[in-house]
Amino acid sequence: HEIIHHNLPISARLNWAIGSLIGTVLGIPYSVYREVHMRHHAYLNTPLDWELWPYSDPAASLRFRRVFVWLDLGLGLLAYPLIWGRICFSKRSPVKDQIKRTMRREYLAVAGFWLTVAGFCIWLQTTQRFLFQPKHAIFVLPLFLAGNVNSLRKMVEHLGTASFDPLLGTRTIVGSNLLTNAFSYFDFDLAVHGPHHRHPKLEHSRLKNKMTELCLQNPGHAYPLFSTFADAVKDTLRTLFLNPAVGVNAG
Repeated sequence: HEIIHHNLPISARLNWAIGSLIGTVLGIPYSVYREVHMRHHAYLNTPLDWELWPYSDPAASLRFRRVFVWLDLGLGLLAYPLIWGRICFSKRSPVKDQIKRTMRREYLAVAGFWLTVAGFCIWLQTTQRFLFQPKHAIFVLPLFLAGNVNSLRKMVEHLGTASFDPLLGTRTIVGSNLLTNAFSYFDFDLAVHGPHHRHPKLEHSRLKNKMTELCLQNPGHAYPLFSTFADAVKDTLRTLFLNPAVGVNAG
């Protein structure tokens, strides 16, 4: 995420190289992540926000969204490639053909990388021992948990918000307790989400101060501001069960 925003003190070439490496390992190519996330910032909560599909899509029925949200939360490993891959493979994709060709080459690189890993495992005769001994399941547990945790983070930040304004269409968490500060620290302060959407190039360490500054400048604005992660999750639960949506679907 920080690499896509060019918020790390590294060269553009190294930024691209690290982003491509991470995307290949995760199975979400660098260009796919970039195109989807740029639109998430530019068209927050609108039908053009591909990162928040299907919750932002007026064509997605309430029944479909109520089913999909549990796939998103419980099997993020499957939901995330589907959500992000649409920008490359959907007929409605807004990206240019040249960018699509780049994306497809990167998907081929992903497939090549993991086929090579699988091939080495078979060659070293480790697959049978790994697959059929339950104690080895611990090694794939992070793979499943990471997608689910990221889905929860996304929903806490956005689900149920109707506004297209960066500060009003996001939940922002700025707290003082140990747990909230720990979550925020390890997440590059992404929980301070409103200021991040309003100032995407701002260093993560300055987001909390920016939120304080915005509140002082606009004392009459009721921002979706929470002092703990628990309070933000509670606020999310209402829409999670009743109407998992953002933007026009939430309004």
